[in-house]
Amino acid sequence: MTALNYIYFIILTIYAFYLLNAKRIVVKNPLNREQLLALTGPEALWILLFSTGILSLGARGAIDLSAIRMMSVELFAIVGLLYVSNKPILGFAGSAFIIFLIWAVIGLFYTSSLSFGIRTILKYIYPLLMMLFASAVVRDKEVFYKATIFARGLAIIVFIISFIPYAVSILPVFAYGTALAINFIFMMALSWAMYFFLGKRRIDLLLSLAFLIPCFVWVFRTSIAGSGIALMVFFFFKYKLRSLPIVLFIIIAGVVAVFTIPSLREKMFRDKDVTLEEFQEGKLNQDDVNDNARYMIWDNLKKHQYYGKEAIGSGTGSSQNYMYTAPRKTFGGIKVAHNEFLMILCDLGIIGLILYLLIFFFMIVHCFIVYNRKDYPVSIRLAAITSGGAIAGMIFTMYSDNTILYSMATLGYPFGFYGMMLGLLKTERET
Repeated sequence: MTALNYIYFIILTIYAFYLLNAKRIVVKNPLNREQLLALTGPEALWILLFSTGILSLGARGAIDLSAIRMMSVELFAIVGLLYVSNKPILGFAGSAFIIFLIWAVIGLFYTSSLSFGIRTILKYIYPLLMMLFASAVVRDKEVFYKATIFARGLAIIVFIISFIPYAVSILPVFAYGTALAINFIFMMALSWAMYFFLGKRRIDLLLSLAFLIPCFVWVFRTSIAGSGIALMVFFFFKYKLRSLPIVLFIIIAGVVAVFTIPSLREKMFRDKDVTLEEFQEGKLNQDDVNDNARYMIWDNLKKHQYYGKEAIGSGTGSSQNYMYTAPRKTFGGIKVAHNEFLMILCDLGIIGLILYLLIFFFMIVHCFIVYNRKDYPVSIRLAAITSGGAIAGMIFTMYSDNTILYSMATLGYPFGFYGMMLGLLKTERET
C-alpha cells in the first residue's frame, strides 16, 4: 500500500503542476450540463486541491507522506496566489488567524523543539492558506459549484469504500476513521444546505442522513456529538429561535442514543449496564465515563507543559515533542493528546487559546450575518450556512480528537468554503 500511495502522490502532484500552468481547462458547466465551462489554471487547481483534501495518502506506514502531501498542497496554494491577479481576502477571521500565527511563531523562540514547532505551524497554517487561495481564485458561482460537486462526489466514493472490506488497501482513502468521520460532518452540513437551496432533491436529503451513519457505526463519540452540534447551529442559522424545538430534539435523541445503542453505551461508560434512569437521577459522574486514558494523558501534559507558564505556554510544538520523547511507559506509546485545545494551551498558553478561538468566533458570526442577507445569491448563502454549521461541529471535535492534525480532511473544507464565500461576496459587491 505504501508504494501505491507514493504513486498516487506523484500523479496528483504532476496533475496539480499541470493545472497551475494551464491556460484553459474545459469542463461541463455544473449549472447547465449541456454547456461547457472554461476554467483558468488556478481555478482548476483550486478544485483539485479542495476536493482531494480527504486523500492524505499517509495511511498505514506512509505517515510521513501525508505530511509531505500537506506541504505540497500548501506550496501549490501559495504559488497559486501568485498566479492570480485578485488579492486574497482576510476579513476578521483571517486577520485573527494571522495574529494567532504570529503568536505561534513567537512561540518558536522558547520552544523545547524547533523542528516540532515548525511542524506544528505547518499544520496550523493549512486552513488559512485554503481560505486565502479560495478567496482569491473563486469569484464566479460556476467555479464554486464545480468545487462543491467534486468535493462531495469524492466524499461519497470514500464513504462507500470505507465500508468495503480490503478496499482501503487498494485506493488512497484517508484511512484514519476519526478524520473521515469529522470530514463527514462538513459533508452532512453541505448536503442539508444543498437540499434546502437547490430544490429539495431527495438525493441531498438521503446524503445528509447517510453521512451521519459512519460515526455511529464506528462508534466515534466525539464525531457523534460534533455532528449534533453542527446540525443545531445549521438549523439555528436557518430558523433562528424557531429552531429551538429542533435543537431540543437533537439533544434528546443524542442522549437516548447513548443509552439505547449497545455499542455506543459500552464505549461511553466503564459500566456497560448503566441506564438512562441513572442519568436522569443524576447518579452518573465523570468517573463513570470511559475516557480511554485521556484524562491521565491530559493531567500529565498540564503538569509538565502548562502549569507555571499558563499565560504563554511552553512554546510551539513543545507538548508534541514531550509526548514523542517521554519514556514509553508515560503515555503507553501514545504520541498524540487527542485534545487540540489542550495542546494549544500547553504550547501557547491562555493567550494562544483565546486567539485561536477568536478565529472561529469571527468566522461563525460572519457566516451568520451573510446567511441572513436574503438579497445575496443562493451560492453565497449556501456557503455561509455550510461553513458556519460545519465549523461549529468541528470545533467540538477538537476537545478529544486530533482535528488539527487531520487538517487536510477536516478544517480545510469549511475554511475553503468560507474562502469561496468571501470571493463570491467580493464579486457581488462589485456588480
